[in-house]
Amino acid sequence: MAKLAAKHVKDTSKTLLMSSDALRALTTAKEFANAIGMNETDILQNEDLYLADELDTMDEIKTVPDNYDTLFIFGHNPGFTYLLNRLCNLNVDNVPTCGVACLRFDMDSWMDISFGKGELVFFEYPKKYYKEPLSE
Repeated sequence: MAKLAAKHVKDTSKTLLMSSDALRALTTAKEFANAIGMNETDILQNEDLYLADELDTMDEIKTVPDNYDTLFIFGHNPGFTYLLNRLCNLNVDNVPTCGVACLRFDMDSWMDISFGKGELVFFEYPKKYYKEPLSE
């Protein structure tokens, strides 16, 4: 999933990686950082994302400085599924582990993001590509 998402990142100087400080989320964020050519030290660890609901996550999104035009957030369900659904007026049952949803907003500031204003560009997840369980 990280390599797929990396194809959509054009300028890492304008990209922010924000992750829950939980081990799994942070490990995934590091994989994405490596895939897009950023340093693991560039990841903003945010303890407020740990088990945050969609309202808490929106509060964190609104704190992003406007010099960033791309934001990757690494966190937890069920909050991420609720967030995706509310941002884009969708009815997704679940954002699975390592699922990637790319959203676009017509806005000038991260403070302007609001529910119902997101456009879903793509939604990818491992089982979309691997129908059978991966063997170890």
